[in-house]
Amino acid sequence: MPVGHVGIGTTAPNATLQVNGSFSTASNTKSANYTLTNSDSVILAAAGASGPSFTLTLPSAAGIAGLEYTIIRTDANTAYTVSVATTSSQKIGNATSFVLRSTGQLLRVITDGANWQALAPRQCLAKYELYRRHVV
Repeated sequence: MPVGHVGIGTTAPNATLQVNGSFSTASNTKSANYTLTNSDSVILAAAGASGPSFTLTLPSAAGIAGLEYTIIRTDANTAYTVSVATTSSQKIGNATSFVLRSTGQLLRVITDGANWQALAPRQCLAKYELYRRHVV
């Protein structure tokens, strides 16, 4: 086994960390303003039947390169929005915030140590699928 490689369910990991099997991560439901912490992983965002709109704030990206979060909108109340914001004028891609407007919409972000990068905003994936269906 290469030095520094860790395997779970394998004695010959082919990466720094290889997990052969399922794994569990922290998930929490939020329905009011909240600042994410290093204990969070998946946030289920629910605006509730009577609102209100609320904001989930990412922590400063400085000094935590590689940290990832997945935020999923779980309610069907489109009268209210769930915003994801940054601190200290940092960015999510090119913007300082991202709005989850519909049920099932998700935002997966990772920090590069200075800003947040969007790995999988759902509307981008939906546009790609629409494009692929018309081109292929």
